[in-house]
Amino acid sequence: MSKRIFVGYATKTGSTKETAEAIAKTLSGRGFGVDVKPFAQAGDLGAYDGFVLGAPVNGMAWHPDASAFVRANASTLAAKPTAYFLLSLAYGVGRASMKRAIPARLAPSSALAKPVATACFGGVIATEPPIVLRLLFGIKKGSPRDSRNWDDIHAFAEGLAAKLAPR
Repeated sequence: MSKRIFVGYATKTGSTKETAEAIAKTLSGRGFGVDVKPFAQAGDLGAYDGFVLGAPVNGMAWHPDASAFVRANASTLAAKPTAYFLLSLAYGVGRASMKRAIPARLAPSSALAKPVATACFGGVIATEPPIVLRLLFGIKKGSPRDSRNWDDIHAFAEGLAAKLAPR
């Protein structure tokens, strides 16, 4: 019987959903039964053997739906293998200090339910970032609007297989 994994996400533009689906596809290919759903559609978490939770960073905080989900389900998540990921355009194409600062956005949730793995990926923005954001986060004009690295996302998912089903 395969292990059941819930890949939950919050998304504003759909890029986190696409990332969650890519992670789920990799896990499914490794023999896991995977459900990919927004947090609000999670259902009975007792049906799952592990969790992968992802959301974008907005306003220098992990999406409030992700944080609320972890707070509401901390005891269940802490009892089973859980991993977190986030997306941030500034992480992908911002200044080096952003790459150092953004992973800390997962700290409050990690304190509630210690993850077996975390990952930060570049994010997506629909239009050229306004000058205020470019200056604040060090995003150069003309930077890619989709800064996700699919090789990194795939490698994260591959690494999760052993961590979600320890022998």
